[in-house]
Amino acid sequence: MYEGELADRYVRALCSEIKQWSEIEKPLPIDTIYLGGGTPSLLSPAQIENILEVVHDRFRIVDSAEVTIELNPANIVSAPPEITPRQDASDEPELSSHKLQHFRRLGINRASFGAQTFDDRELKQLGRSHDAADIGKTFQQLRAAGFANINFDLIAGLPGQTLRGWQRNLDRALKLRPEHLSLYLLDIHEGTPLADQIKRGLRPKPDDDLAAEMYRVMIHQVTAAGYQHYEISNFCLPGFESRHNTKY
Repeated sequence: MYEGELADRYVRALCSEIKQWSEIEKPLPIDTIYLGGGTPSLLSPAQIENILEVVHDRFRIVDSAEVTIELNPANIVSAPPEITPRQDASDEPELSSHKLQHFRRLGINRASFGAQTFDDRELKQLGRSHDAADIGKTFQQLRAAGFANINFDLIAGLPGQTLRGWQRNLDRALKLRPEHLSLYLLDIHEGTPLADQIKRGLRPKPDDDLAAEMYRVMIHQVTAAGYQHYEISNFCLPGFESRHNTKY
């Protein structure tokens, strides 16, 4: 649950830590800044601006730096710029088109969001708060705000997911034609609701052979559409490799 006061404290602590960075006397030029994981877009533009100002003060950021922010499709709204969504301590701030435009003005030039799947049933199974329609809406609002470098994630191998269902996911993703796609095989972590449901027999156990076939199909389908497979789970249009990913 989002808490405004806790977010303020976190941003102050983060900025303080960046200011104290002293591992190297003369910092090397930085060509990528990544705001994530999680959902840093919940922060206000002023908070994001504070963080970026401290980063620029402490490090030498090249003019062509890739600056990425992660966001959640569920927070995208269509409220006009002059309307400020109500924010209580228990409310997650909504992400308006106006806020996205502000992020662009701060120099953030790449956006990444967790679409996960275009199937509403699968989204509900994952406990996601957005639906399939929100994915396209998020993508279009990012475009309208001036983002020319967009990534979103999809997950293969969900319990009960069919090969044809996965192909439909890829079809819908490729129709939007983002600059970058992160396509992951499901990794079930102990202690999560999904792991518990599988253990109790409420959900089918993922089929490893089917997941392998999904991986093979996704490579063929996405590369045939003109994307480069430059890392195990990452695909991009030519020239749009994630600098953040390539650092690893």
